[in-house]
Amino acid sequence: MIFVNVHFVIKSECRESFLKCVGDKLPSIHKEQGCIEYSLQENVFERNHFMIYEKWKSSEDLELHHQQSYFKPFLVEVMGYSEGKPIIDKIEKI
Repeated sequence: MIFVNVHFVIKSECRESFLKCVGDKLPSIHKEQGCIEYSLQENVFERNHFMIYEKWKSSEDLELHHQQSYFKPFLVEVMGYSEGKPIIDKIEKI
């Protein structure tokens, strides 16, 4: 099992566009092979500090997710709303 946490800060003026962008993609991502969970969280103490939490059955399933036709455009759009580079934690259950 693979877990991915992607932490980033979204520009205040981009908040609504960012939420719509992620919200629009969730149904497709949830249908992907091996997706156990894919959800958006917001830090309750710091507005616009978000984390995408991902849980996949295997590394292969995560790699298939990264190969989806919508993944790269989605990533580019999200990064356009971000104040900087995300912090990404990839964790494997042992």
